[in-house]
Amino acid sequence: MTDFSMVVEFAGPQVSFQDPGRAGFMRFGVPASGPMDRRSAAIAVAALGLAPDHPVVEVSRGGLRLVCDRGSVTYAIAGGGFIVETEGQKRSSWHVATLSAGQTLTVRPGPWGSWTYIALAADLPLDHWLNSAATLGNGNFGGGSLKTGQVISGRAFSGGGQGRALACPVWARQRHVLRCVLGPQDRFFAPDVVATF
Repeated sequence: MTDFSMVVEFAGPQVSFQDPGRAGFMRFGVPASGPMDRRSAAIAVAALGLAPDHPVVEVSRGGLRLVCDRGSVTYAIAGGGFIVETEGQKRSSWHVATLSAGQTLTVRPGPWGSWTYIALAADLPLDHWLNSAATLGNGNFGGGSLKTGQVISGRAFSGGGQGRALACPVWARQRHVLRCVLGPQDRFFAPDVVATF
């Protein structure tokens, strides 16, 4: 394991650390939290061979820019059709690569999707609340939201994986046709409105 650190050069709204969440506390008014797209987050974590409860960075359409200023860390990114750029190279948001000192990772919205996930092959010293690093937005409990100027540091796992593309599952791809089924309230809509929908 080697030390690494990166600076958050820019973080859009609702960019935060998430893990699978904190189950079993709803009776106390505490929601589970966790990623908006649980399957994509799990794919990013699994692509690096990490434990299922490993935290990820959840990136909204607001985008994120990270600058590695020390060491290197392997990352996997999965979810949505975001545009990811490293050193002038544009890639899809489904890949594994390594970010080294002096390099910048930019994630910005693409043609589809609202969320994408970055798993880092590293031990991150994140705050935990009720046994979870999932960020609870109301109080910013857990790992927390990422802020411009923040430094993310930790111990990168050696041999984090080769750079490679990840297959984007069919369920995660952009849909050109959305299917719908009339529900029990369809009588409240005029026939021409239903036909238009």
